Amino acid sequence: MLKDLCNHWLTFHETRLASKEISKRTFDENFSVCEFWLGVIRKEREVSTICPEDFANVREALSKRYGLNGISKRITQVRSLVAVIQVLIFNA
Repeated sequence: MLKDLCNHWLTFHETRLASKEISKRTFDENFSVCEFWLGVIRKEREVSTICPEDFANVREALSKRYGLNGISKRITQVRSLVAVIQVLIFNA
């Protein structure tokens, strides 16, 4: 499920936080991205059912919340999460 994926992704970033590879602020931003993502796409959704339309919905929601100039960092964070999704789907 998508919520499980987000939990794994955040656990990875918690490890990076503990080893001081990232700051608390960066971790908090990653956490916020997961919360936002799960708010746009159902958290109980199976990862394998995510489609391009879902990404369009996330981008649209990001632009409404942050404006066109404020979304680039969030899109980068979502891309990081999407990379994990791709690994899970293609290596399953």
